[in-house]
Amino acid sequence: MISLEVRGLTAGYGPIGVLHGLDFRVGAGEACVILGANGAGKTTTLRAISGVVQRAGDITFDGQAVEAWSADAIARAGIGHVPQGRGTFADMTVDDNLRVGGVLRKDVRGCANDRDFVLDLFPRLVERLSQRAGQLSGGEQQMLAIGRALMAAPRLLLLDEPSLGLSPLLTSQVFAALQRLRDQRGLTMLIVEQNAELSLALASRGYVLEAGQFVGAGSAAALMADDGIRQAYLGA
Repeated sequence: MISLEVRGLTAGYGPIGVLHGLDFRVGAGEACVILGANGAGKTTTLRAISGVVQRAGDITFDGQAVEAWSADAIARAGIGHVPQGRGTFADMTVDDNLRVGGVLRKDVRGCANDRDFVLDLFPRLVERLSQRAGQLSGGEQQMLAIGRALMAAPRLLLLDEPSLGLSPLLTSQVFAALQRLRDQRGLTMLIVEQNAELSLALASRGYVLEAGQFVGAGSAAALMADDGIRQAYLGA
């Protein structure tokens, strides 16, 4: 079953085109990665899906055409977006950030259960619940950003460079949490990353983006074995 299907996606900022006719899909329960250097269009791809930049083309989510929907409607439909830079509310506490994530939900018990799950997923946040988000380390803010997105109960989670600026230890902790989300909750994820080794270890399939176009695609194992990919992204 396909969760997300994109056809002929173009997007940009004003007169500047960034994406040039992307076709790709993400299966339900699948973790899929988009690899690419800075400026390749990875962030714009996620922003186009979540409706925060100008775009054209077909975007189908769980059988519904959503390309004409607003960002708010897309979020309500079940697409969560963890942006690059985390985007937490710096002056609010960790606990309040989590509550904001679930503010549109009406299932009080489900929301409480998801809060418990997030705190179990990221135990470091338990110790920081009363602290302002702006006082957290970069890794803790990334955990909070993911946790806040999970509080909205998304069926598809878009993650923009989850390892950016993190230490190797915190990066491994964040990716361990993502693997748990995939394995235990069956959450569908589309991840854009420069850390190819970690992201391909998590994902089942991937795409390689250059200058707004895909130049490679295949299973994670095939991409890991590709000499060009290894030289460009794995330092081999």
